[in-house]
Amino acid sequence: MPSIYVLIILVGALLGRDLAESRGDAMTGTPTQFAIAAGWTVLVAIVALVALPACARTAAYRGSWRMLDRGLRLAQMLRWLVVIPFAGWCVTTDGVGAVEKFLGSWIGLDEAVAVAPALLALLAIAWAEHPLHDRMRQAMMVRQLDEGGHLERPPTRLEATLSRARMMLAMPLLPVLLLVCWHETVEVVLHNTHEWLVRTIDFGGTIAVILIAPAIIVRVLGTKPLTSGEFRERVDHLCQQMGARVSGVRLWSNPSANAAILGLLPWARYMLVTEPLLRGMPHHELDAVVAHELAHVRQHHVLWIVLSVLAIVVALSFGQPALTVGMMNLGFPPGFAEILSLTLVGAIAILGFGSISRLIERHADAKAAVAVGRDIAEKIGEDTTHMHPSGPAAMAAALDRVCALNGVHRKRWGFRHGSVAQRQRALSKLPHFPADRLPVDRKVRTLRWATVLMLAGTGGLLAVGLRLGWFTW
Repeated sequence: MPSIYVLIILVGALLGRDLAESRGDAMTGTPTQFAIAAGWTVLVAIVALVALPACARTAAYRGSWRMLDRGLRLAQMLRWLVVIPFAGWCVTTDGVGAVEKFLGSWIGLDEAVAVAPALLALLAIAWAEHPLHDRMRQAMMVRQLDEGGHLERPPTRLEATLSRARMMLAMPLLPVLLLVCWHETVEVVLHNTHEWLVRTIDFGGTIAVILIAPAIIVRVLGTKPLTSGEFRERVDHLCQQMGARVSGVRLWSNPSANAAILGLLPWARYMLVTEPLLRGMPHHELDAVVAHELAHVRQHHVLWIVLSVLAIVVALSFGQPALTVGMMNLGFPPGFAEILSLTLVGAIAILGFGSISRLIERHADAKAAVAVGRDIAEKIGEDTTHMHPSGPAAMAAALDRVCALNGVHRKRWGFRHGSVAQRQRALSKLPHFPADRLPVDRKVRTLRWATVLMLAGTGGLLAVGLRLGWFTW
């Protein structure tokens, strides 16, 4: 659920701050540079506000799916045109430091102002993109009418944009800013205290923020507890069947058809579900959606994604200095070589994150298909040791229904999830495989072993390097 775009912007700002501190503010940006970077985001936002509604009007006039697809692809490209240059500028010149030069150092405020232009540009693109989704949704509604399905009132432009803003604030902006504020508060209040005590208090507060963050996020999202009813009973049944625990089920006031799991620890983990999803899906498809989210919990997917990306970043960080030296040997200036190597390392890490996320989504689809198929097979007295065909069929139908309810074409590709069409093709190959030995299980197992070996190897290298004086702590 966290927006990859917002995450990259925040990581860029915080990484630029850390790099500036390590090199003594040698390359801190200026207020003029911040104005130029903010101006770039405004320019991209203006292009979006003009071009995207024009694409929607042209698509409506011609009745063209291809034009709608082009408009959505353009919106995606415009987001990257906001995120990559802005995050790159923050990393290379310390965007937060540039804001501090005219605003002063305020706990959390300078970081918030530093990332505000890019975040506002992303909201402007969401506002401009709405007519495209609206046209797509209208076409899907016609199909639902033909099939005799239930129709939901589509969200207005304001509702959709406010929902996007609320999601950006809740995940990941608010938790990250809470961590930043805690870290800066500890530094200011305890600056004359022993370093070990400062680090201990800082670490303890960080863990506390992470633990209470889900409870804060569900309130920022405007969720309400769902304590009884048929859906709650089905969630409890699937939790017991799949060996996953949630502390509560909450109704999420979001205009789209969506569900999510929030929280790492069982006593602070919530399942979120929206009203359009509850009203618009048959029971077996709704079970598949719930089972998909519970599969993320049972398989510890979030933890493995974090560890896998961490392994990639740590491994690349060892190679980045050598890459910089190699570029300098090719004649690049030192500053430019460092920026280029950091950009390359960042791009590889982002691409790795996307590939891992898409694999994890296919794994959750498969595990959900196993759970739903086993449930159906038990009811009709058929074999439960192999993948029952009803499981993949239900998961594929649920994905199709979510696309229809949200006005998203099934072939539309997403960075973290791939396309629904790709996921459905993967599901279609699963029937009759042993339920505990699916092809995607082997791929995920390989990813886990590679992650463990990479972290162990880089950790050992770091320990040896510290002991021999190759590195300094």
